[in-house]
Amino acid sequence: MPKRKRSHGGNVKSVRALLFAVLAVALLPLAQPLPARAEVDVYTTPGTHNVNGRQWQTSCVPYSQTERCTTRIWATTVVQSGSRFVQRNAWVFNNLTYKPSPRSLWANNPLGRPGSWTASDGRSWRTECDTAITGGNGCRSYTRSRVVESYLAPSGNRAHRWTTKWVFNNIVRFGALQPGTPGSPTTPGTLRLPTGGTVLADGLDNPWSLVFVGSQPLFTQRDRKTISTIVGGRVSTVLTISAVHAEAEGGLLGLAHSPTERDKLFVYYTTTSDNRVVSYDISGTGTALRLTNPHVLVSGIPRARAHNGGRIAFGPDGKLYIATGDANLRDQPQDRSRLAGKILRVNANGTRPSDNPFGNLVWSYGHRNVQGLAWGADGTMWASELGQNDYDELNRITKGGNYGWPTVEGASNRSEFINPVATWNPDEASPSGLLWKDKNLYMAALQGQRMWVMLDHDPAGTMTTTLRGSPGRLRDVVAAPDGSIWVLTSNNSNDEIIRYTLTS
Repeated sequence: MPKRKRSHGGNVKSVRALLFAVLAVALLPLAQPLPARAEVDVYTTPGTHNVNGRQWQTSCVPYSQTERCTTRIWATTVVQSGSRFVQRNAWVFNNLTYKPSPRSLWANNPLGRPGSWTASDGRSWRTECDTAITGGNGCRSYTRSRVVESYLAPSGNRAHRWTTKWVFNNIVRFGALQPGTPGSPTTPGTLRLPTGGTVLADGLDNPWSLVFVGSQPLFTQRDRKTISTIVGGRVSTVLTISAVHAEAEGGLLGLAHSPTERDKLFVYYTTTSDNRVVSYDISGTGTALRLTNPHVLVSGIPRARAHNGGRIAFGPDGKLYIATGDANLRDQPQDRSRLAGKILRVNANGTRPSDNPFGNLVWSYGHRNVQGLAWGADGTMWASELGQNDYDELNRITKGGNYGWPTVEGASNRSEFINPVATWNPDEASPSGLLWKDKNLYMAALQGQRMWVMLDHDPAGTMTTTLRGSPGRLRDVVAAPDGSIWVLTSNNSNDEIIRYTLTS
């Protein structure tokens, strides 16, 4: 049977996030901590390496006063498909390695001292330090995980089964800091999950994006072509945009509000000929709020029934970032002169910033269908992206970066492409809106019908699921001025906006 092509629908399976050791995927065999006779330290040297006949891939990011490196290995994995176990080759997580830093910086971090603990997601951990395996200046951590093991069946044949065992996950190295590291450690945050849940609006038609203008919410309804607000517990229409062509995944999509251009609202929508970004002047408040004087900033973004992108957001640099889909035009994502399959970056008036990498509006390329944009407290840009058949992605976006589509989906061993930080089976995620808040990254999931949460500087590098199945398909998650988060559903009928408080 040929593979299905997909956009937003489906069932629920389990996660394959590269950020942590093993959930539903098992290495066969599990790679050893460090390759013997290695020509390069694959655990701390970014790039793709071929050492002792094995292929390794490593990327490093700042962590407190040092760096945390994620290493993957090209290996045979065993996964369960229905009632059968099947083998396949893929890039799989090997470990996280923290580059050398003073032991004193790890005094309050369980990865830097011997002992056992339970993480916020309920998993058991243990750490060993200064042993024959770790050496005199290091620690290794293991997590208790469900994995697939091979065993000899009574028939005499090899078979596979699920088991629970300790799995190697982390290395911490002690030593002097490298020159140029930051001056003070970053304190790990606290996992804050949504709780409660108050429906603020219902009976909506695919609410797609929401922003606050001061304390007043404005949100799009994709198929009704309206920008609406909530005042006194009632939904009212602020503007109907007749030029919107609502078809399949196209329609009235993203909103953005500038932190500096406070009197303007920015809108991404589909017309009969293209996708475009238009600014509107804001006047009034409450039910008297008006949007007038539309001004087209960017037009000519290719449109289709699917893969229209649509998320827009202002970065900490004050520039407007625009996520475009490939519009099923597979020749365009790798063509830096075209607008499809990109993240664009423009000034608030639609002009090109002088420091864009390619002399045009393109900031990054090789995307299939980016649906979420967010920035961490350190200024790092993140994007969630819908894959096709195999891998949805969470990417760390860099200036001029090439993210591989359509040449690759998910991770690859090609140095010209930037690999995702995490991937999922499309049935587990179909990721949409992103939010960084209080050192937590929240990611809405459509097909997965849940929210994924990643803790910034979490020593275990884990991702947690919440709101699983309850509100259904989640389109966007937004921080409200009162400290709560608002979630938009996308169930294609009687959709809701729900307010959640966060655990402390």
